[in-house]
Amino acid sequence: DTKVAFLLARVGKIDIHRKTNYLALNPRCILSFRKDSRRAYISQARCAVAGAETREMMERKETVRKAEALVEKAMKGNDASHDAAHVWRVRDLALSLASEEGLSSDPDSMEIVELAALLHDIGDYKYLRDPSEEKAVENFLTEEGVEENKKSKILKIINGMGFKEEVTGKANTEWFPEFGVVQDADRLDAIGAIGI
Repeated sequence: DTKVAFLLARVGKIDIHRKTNYLALNPRCILSFRKDSRRAYISQARCAVAGAETREMMERKETVRKAEALVEKAMKGNDASHDAAHVWRVRDLALSLASEEGLSSDPDSMEIVELAALLHDIGDYKYLRDPSEEKAVENFLTEEGVEENKKSKILKIINGMGFKEEVTGKANTEWFPEFGVVQDADRLDAIGAIGI
């Protein structure tokens, strides 16, 4: 169960070595899984202090989890075109497009895509209940300690991807791949299965 949980969370990789199944979390932490004399699986962990890479990955997952909770709260009661289910579809499609475009080799790009896709409709002018909601995404990213360059890209994606901006000539002129995949994912979801 432990091994499966780590793999489902995209942490570590499996190596088969001398009939023992190893899950390498990072170069300093290895879990080994083997059968003991009672034929029951046991696991042994050999870990140094969790490396910065593992901590960073865990922090990213926690930020995504909090972003999902914010989506649930902020979009509750919206119509189907801008509800949480729409956001989940856009996120999944954006991550898929990002992988196909070769962005999956850069964890920072994937984090930008995922957070921008999750947060893209929070504070949408059509659904504002309170003027303070306009800054909800910016406040969230600041509270979560998202690096300034990532935060800047996420906000550029969110603020520039709307169809209204494009029609009025105020669309984002600074194009970068993360922007393209999130905008495409949102528009593909907007036209729906019949449109596709």
